[in-house]
Amino acid sequence: MPATREIRETHISYRERKAKFDETCYQICLRTIHEVLEADEFGNIDKVVFNGFTTYVDRTTGRDTTSCIMSVLVKRSDFEAIDLSRVDPKACFKSLRGVSASSLSALAPIPPVMDLNKKDRRFIEARIATDGLSEATNLVDRI
Repeated sequence: MPATREIRETHISYRERKAKFDETCYQICLRTIHEVLEADEFGNIDKVVFNGFTTYVDRTTGRDTTSCIMSVLVKRSDFEAIDLSRVDPKACFKSLRGVSASSLSALAPIPPVMDLNKKDRRFIEARIATDGLSEATNLVDRI
């Protein structure tokens, strides 16, 4: 309260919370795509797929459920033509032909625009590559 210099805790409404959830999800999607393309210094990436998954308690079963609630596949050239500082995140996502329910906070599952097959032979098992390394270890010798 500016007049009394008192700090009071207030809660946002359910409707406002839902709107903030949706807006934040769209912002995370666009920012993630931006970061992936910006990190690609040599321009090797032509397209980026973003599948937004969330884990929540299913009200009908009481169990934790993970679902894809938003998905988009975008070309580098299309994305780089966007001025992210001046867009409405949801409108931008939709203009990129992103797929989602009308309200993300409804947690309605959607099929991803592209699904990764993690059983593909090109996926390799993770391994700890730093075991037995010290500061004096030459990494080239470990290949």
